[in-house]
Order: sequence, then structure tokens, then C-alpha cells
Amino acid sequence: MKRIICLGDSNTYGRDPHSFIGSRYREDIRWTSKLQDAGFDIVNLGMNGRTVPGRHEGKKLCSLIQKYEPADLLLIMLGTNDILRGYSASETAAKAEKFLIQVRENTSVPVLFVAPPHLREGSWVTSQKMIDASRNLSSAYEAVAEKLDTAFCDAGDWAVGLTSDGVHLSSQGNQVFYEGIFEAICRMYKEINESEVRE
Repeated sequence: MKRIICLGDSNTYGRDPHSFIGSRYREDIRWTSKLQDAGFDIVNLGMNGRTVPGRHEGKKLCSLIQKYEPADLLLIMLGTNDILRGYSASETAAKAEKFLIQVRENTSVPVLFVAPPHLREGSWVTSQKMIDASRNLSSAYEAVAEKLDTAFCDAGDWAVGLTSDGVHLSSQGNQVFYEGIFEAICRMYKEINESEVRE
């Protein structure tokens, strides 16, 4: 069974924004649990409110990742909270690039770098500037992935449903995200296997 470590924020943790105390969606709804049901060994390192880490926090996260090695894939999806806090797409991507380099230097797990779903107008998203920044993050992250030769996929292409806050995945959004990420993971493993055959 292939082990996948999922590092992210509340949309990886599985937060149900309709709950009063930040509880998770049921397991049959969360996209990470759907991957588990599909036959992967999922380590969920999602945390509510997490931003792209700086060097000190990145060091702690690398140590945490190391505890679950060996693993077959590290899925990283961060940046939404940075945009909500006023960072631009380029600023967020610059932080992400440093973190990806740090991960590469301290772990041996292949990375799938995921641009998060685009924000939309809602109770948490009150400016067009936030929405534009979240859309620009897709291309900024893709450029970082190309620069670092890291596998990449853009959840902004998947029309993922969000709740009325404009940030968190809805129940249906979890299903759509699962379908998109499952395809991206399978595509990545196919490319890895073909590369091994060529070697």
C-alpha cells in the first residue's frame, strides 16, 4: 500500500465550517478519507489556519514528515491562509519555494505541489483583491514547480465547490477535489514508473 502524507491547512484537515467548534466533516465526506478508501495509506497533517511556513516552522514540519518516512508521496497544499492575511500571490509563492527547497533538503519523499482551489466571494472573502490573488497563485505556483522540477497540479481547474464563507470545501467540493487529486496522483505514479522503466 502506497503511503501518502498530506500536508495542508483546514481544507486538508477536513474542517466543516458549519460546525461550532471547528470539527471535521465525517470520514465518508473528507477527500483524504476517500483516498484512504481508494487503497492509499493516508497520513493527514492538515491543520486549521496553517500558512506557508517560514524556515523555523518549516524545520519542525520536516521533522514531523520524517517520522512517517518511508513514504511514497508528500502532497503539499498551502497558501489560502496567506492570501486571506493579505499576502500577494508572488509573496506566497516565494515563501512556498523556500519551503519546498527545505523539504527537498531534509526529506526523501517525492512531492506533489498543489495550488489550492480559488477563493470566491463569501463571508470570509470580502474583497476582489483576495479572489484575484488566489487565482494568480495558480500560475505563480506552477512557475515554482517548473523551476524546482516538482510535480504540480492546479485544483483551481477543478471547479471545486466551496461553502458560503468562500474558503472551505463543501461536501460536494470534497468529492470533486478527491476526483481531481486521485487523477493527479495516478498520473504522477505513471510518470514515475515510466521513468524507472527508461532507466
